Amino acid sequence: MNKLKYADFLTELQKGSQYGVFIDETGIPNKENKKTWVAVIINPTIMREIFVSIDSVIKGASEFTELELKELHFVDIYNGKKGYRDIPFGKRLGIFKVLVDLFKHYNLPILVQSMSPEFLQQFEDLYSQGITSFGPFDLTNYNDMGLFYLLHKVKHYILEHRSNNHELARVFIDENYKKNGVGILTPLFKDVFLDSGVFFGDSADITPIQLADFAAFSLNRTQLFIKSSEPKIRDVSLLEILSPLAEQYIDIDKIKATIIRSNSTQNE
Repeated sequence: MNKLKYADFLTELQKGSQYGVFIDETGIPNKENKKTWVAVIINPTIMREIFVSIDSVIKGASEFTELELKELHFVDIYNGKKGYRDIPFGKRLGIFKVLVDLFKHYNLPILVQSMSPEFLQQFEDLYSQGITSFGPFDLTNYNDMGLFYLLHKVKHYILEHRSNNHELARVFIDENYKKNGVGILTPLFKDVFLDSGVFFGDSADITPIQLADFAAFSLNRTQLFIKSSEPKIRDVSLLEILSPLAEQYIDIDKIKATIIRSNSTQNE
């Protein structure tokens, strides 16, 4: 799937008749064998505004740093690395505040799924039925299962919130897990996801992926703060800004039975 095709996808998405789902992954602090997948879901009615807003944030950050930025790297912003080196911490915090305000203003829901080898033990009942894969997803691999589980959450969220059965979702995932331009297609998602699949791309080109990156960064920093016995003053300052974002993280737990049903249908 080339960039031109993605441009067509994005143009169609901004017309406001489709959901947009943007996903990124992150590691858990001090847990090398644990991954967390984060999805930000955007309603069709605000899709165009979101694209304009995130572009405005990037433009503002570019003017702020006097750099030509195509994407925001939140770890660099927080740590004062690269182009942010000479910018005072208090000013850098302003970028986080703007993004939190964006999430709150548009009431953007965030779905999260963490997965580890230990967590996979909860699915022994699936494995005992011979269910160890679904399409390209290896359900015994914690990274694959984490994404698969999250996509089910996304599917159920949209089924419960969409206005009609014709509202489908275009799903984009940051390219780290698969190469830019790769798509994963499966009939399991055909009633909700456009083209029955998810597509991997560069967050510099598909800018709303950066919202998922921010949601993942915020989750990581919050977890580090909670685990720290002696948090730094700047960590406290960041957490004060991020704390309103907590209400946007939601959870739906209807997955295991659906996986069983879906696998049975696939094998018929």
